[in-house]
Amino acid sequence: MFIQIILGLVIIYTASLNFMTLIYMADGIFLVFIVFFALSMYLFVPNADFSVLPALLHYHDFKLAIKDSIFVSSWFGLWVLLLFVAPEIQINSKMNKKLIFAGLFTLLFILISWLLTIVVLGVHLGHELRYPYLQMMRLSSQNNLLGNADPLLIGLWSSSLFIQSAFLIYIAYKCATYLTKNKGTKYMVPILTTISIVIAFFYSRHLGIYNLHFNSYYTSIVWLGIECIPIYYSIIALFTYRKRKT
Repeated sequence: MFIQIILGLVIIYTASLNFMTLIYMADGIFLVFIVFFALSMYLFVPNADFSVLPALLHYHDFKLAIKDSIFVSSWFGLWVLLLFVAPEIQINSKMNKKLIFAGLFTLLFILISWLLTIVVLGVHLGHELRYPYLQMMRLSSQNNLLGNADPLLIGLWSSSLFIQSAFLIYIAYKCATYLTKNKGTKYMVPILTTISIVIAFFYSRHLGIYNLHFNSYYTSIVWLGIECIPIYYSIIALFTYRKRKT
């Protein structure tokens, strides 16, 4: 509980900053991940077994592929939440190019990471591990280059988690202040973060329920539906605009 409170205070401070500060912090983590991505190719490729790659073309389970695609889309759907804060940034042609580049690179990074997990650890072992990148780092033939790199990887992961959590709290803050008509804005971020801490504490005491909800297919559908709320508004606004025009 003490650790969760400390993390909550960090998230409160980060979410209380203006949105541009969050963007600059995310840019810094993004650049670090680019360096780590290039380094991971050097470390992991020598141990890879590329003979398993043809199986990706010859063996398909379309039912499982559709189910897993929906599950993964609930994670990629976080990009849609950027539309909640679109009025605070100037989304011009230059910004669109940056967003497209960041989105494509992130997609490429995740796909290559998954492929590296398959060709280095195998399908079954890679599926069972919670943090396959740490295990691949330990198995690397260049392990003497980084030594015990677990704290470095955990630090990068924790930093990105702080920024992501602060971003989600900030979006919740914007939605809550809109619903309350800007009443109690000073206390909104601490209240939302406290609710998150209580939920995290509950899951930490009931790991079985956490794993059930975390790996639930129906939970992914619910989150995907929530993350697509800006798209619903866009569709309604489009039909309303056409109706007024006619």
